[in-house]
Amino acid sequence: MKYTIILGLLMILLVSPLMSALQVSDITAPTIQPGQEGTITIILENEGSKAVEDISVSLDFTGLPFIPIGGSEASVNKLNEDREKVLSFKIRASPDSEPGDYKVPYTINGKNITQKKGTIGLSITGNSVLSFNTQIEKPVVGERSKVTLRIVNSGLTDARFVSLRAIPERMTILSESQIYVGTINSDDFESVSFDTLFFGERPSLTVVLTYKDFNNKDLSMTENVPLTIYSRERALEFGIIKKDNSVQVIFGLIVLIAIWIIWRAIRKRQRLRKSKELALRK
Repeated sequence: MKYTIILGLLMILLVSPLMSALQVSDITAPTIQPGQEGTITIILENEGSKAVEDISVSLDFTGLPFIPIGGSEASVNKLNEDREKVLSFKIRASPDSEPGDYKVPYTINGKNITQKKGTIGLSITGNSVLSFNTQIEKPVVGERSKVTLRIVNSGLTDARFVSLRAIPERMTILSESQIYVGTINSDDFESVSFDTLFFGERPSLTVVLTYKDFNNKDLSMTENVPLTIYSRERALEFGIIKKDNSVQVIFGLIVLIAIWIIWRAIRKRQRLRKSKELALRK
């Protein structure tokens, strides 16, 4: 019994170098955007004293937003001792994939080695692309108006914790000039409005936008938003505002009233004259 135990221990000591000889010495994983391609690189190293044969490495993309290009499995006929082998897997992120961190399981099999399993970390990322559209309620010098800014996110990721500060030129902001917007989702927009008063035909609005991206990094952008404003004369010409005819209307009413009073006075005189003439005839 004693010799059997000793023999078993010797067998384990002799076989264990072969079982642990094949190692994954390095893995390189790309960070890609939806629809883009990248390459996963796995470096196998034989640290044992004997060659390892019939090696296969397979990646499992089940339920993940990645498409293998050229296959998800690679093989090595033989890897001699103290040698390395570089295996590459080309992948593409699905166009509709959500940005985030993903784990891709892998399995390594080979002759006279223990099966090895692990995961590869992959990241899908994207950028927020913000732009502005403006709408002016009454674009006339000297008029109180409302300027609405539409912030459009045409990027692949949400812009979070968005805050906006407006700096006016040749105009006055009558409401709050700093507004917290919140989250602007990808392929969506949010709107903010300012009560304004224009005192020049060429005002502009400098917008400072701060937000956090997908990786929680603080970002800032500054953009000058030109505004098209018209003088009262041009605004009347283009029909933006209507001419105030109240004075003319009042004047016309006064004239009509005066005519009516004069007419009544004349009629009254005519009646009196007729009455006197009738009295004289009698």
